[in-house]
Amino acid sequence: MQSRHSQKGNKGLKAAIGIAVALCLIIALGFMWAMFGSASSSKVTKGQAVTVEIKEGSGTSDIAQSLSDAGIIGSPLMFRLQSRLNGSDGQYKAGVYKLTAGESLGKVMDVLKKGPEAVYVTVTIPEGKTVAQIGQILEKKAGISADEFVAYAQSAAPEFAKKYPVLQGAYNNSLEGYLFPDTYRVAANATVKEVAAMMVGRFNEVYSSLTIPAARAQKYNTNQLVTIASLVEREVSKASDRPLVASVIDNRLAQGMRLQFCSSVQFLLPGEEERTKIRLTNADISIDSPYNTYKNQGLPPGPIANPGKAALEAAIKPATSDYLYFQVIDKKGTTKFDKTAAAFNNTKARAKATIGR
Repeated sequence: MQSRHSQKGNKGLKAAIGIAVALCLIIALGFMWAMFGSASSSKVTKGQAVTVEIKEGSGTSDIAQSLSDAGIIGSPLMFRLQSRLNGSDGQYKAGVYKLTAGESLGKVMDVLKKGPEAVYVTVTIPEGKTVAQIGQILEKKAGISADEFVAYAQSAAPEFAKKYPVLQGAYNNSLEGYLFPDTYRVAANATVKEVAAMMVGRFNEVYSSLTIPAARAQKYNTNQLVTIASLVEREVSKASDRPLVASVIDNRLAQGMRLQFCSSVQFLLPGEEERTKIRLTNADISIDSPYNTYKNQGLPPGPIANPGKAALEAAIKPATSDYLYFQVIDKKGTTKFDKTAAAFNNTKARAKATIGR
């Protein structure tokens, strides 16, 4: 039987060994920290900003290697050990980071646990662009798929109608006409729904700020007013001309005349070049579509573009006039308004001689 004295001796020896092992471990970790803990690799200069991507599903080992390859840290092993010791394993978030070479491991770990800072791009949507054109702008400026955006926007009105009743009458459930032209800060990882929500929200904000005369509200519903605004937006570029164009729409409709607006046909044509061509062909104006105002009386069934505030104001409060015709007559965008067909034919001849149309 072992004596009580021997038992105490064994316990003391084990404690001493444990302390010695712990001290060795601390010394080893301290040495490794001194060697690798806050030093970047020799690939980059200490203090240099480096962009590194942590891919979805990456484990601590993968992350450590990515940081080392980018020159952020010097030792993947030290990063893994420190991550395990401080409980950071499994807490790192995927994304693109801008880090500084030579920062302490603790600071690098804190940044990776917090997640990447949102990266924004500024995107300007001009007045009078269609959903398809907006999709192209978003793809070019923000990397958002144009096809995905168009597919979503052409059927998404019901998703927003409860929050924004102004969309309840949107034609064919499309957001065409309701994506307000403005400058937006778009997150680099934004979804098509998030981008559309920004634009629809801005439209609701602007439209709700406008006062619609009671007589106007009785004559046209919201979808029709936005449609008028889109025609106005696409037909002229000068703000001073917009209320007069709106008055021409009213006057022609009141007399049972077809609008015969080129913009309504351009909306139907495939491709950007076709939609912006100066002269329409007989084949163009013969397209069988409710949007073709050469073939059909009344307004198109829905907007042909996304109007800005000035065009919306013109649709809501048009000028009072007897004009039935208008024509752009020079390259400056000057518009001539006429009351009779004879006067209009003279204007068209003048425009053709000046600008070829």
